[in-house]
Amino acid sequence: MRTQGDKDKIISSVAYEYQAKMLSIFDSLDIGESNQTIILFTDKPLNSKLTLNSFNSTTLLISENVNTVFSKLRTQALRFLNEGLIDKPWYELSIRIYDRYSKYDLHYKRLAIALDNLDIGFILGEMWTKDTPRFLLTVLVYQIKLFTLLPPTEIKRYYLGWNILMMVQEL
Repeated sequence: MRTQGDKDKIISSVAYEYQAKMLSIFDSLDIGESNQTIILFTDKPLNSKLTLNSFNSTTLLISENVNTVFSKLRTQALRFLNEGLIDKPWYELSIRIYDRYSKYDLHYKRLAIALDNLDIGFILGEMWTKDTPRFLLTVLVYQIKLFTLLPPTEIKRYYLGWNILMMVQEL
């Protein structure tokens, strides 16, 4: 499970919620049975290469099968993440995709890949909307709602670098 902020608070909260035993990795592997689940915690992105050193030394041994725990955790993961964030605000950003050639889908896929690989935030909504880039000129744009822990200036820096990279690739 990925953590950010106060790891110990997140681990304690998950342990309380699932009546889990807090053990070391090796103790969990020794004591655990086939009908139990072990949760390991890391602050690194889960889609990157992880080694045993990437994980926190404390694990949780839960007396439920992995499918039950996984389905429950999917609905509660954001709650646990928020519990670990102390004085760290979420930012809601709107990113608008403009394209006179109507290749919105291509730009959306590229943006989603970049957001996922950079582990920047969550896309929580998307829709078609109108924008007025100049006086009396209305254009159709695709808008994405992004929730992130990074400040908007940092997101803009990533986004500008991404746009420059896309222009170079098209040359």
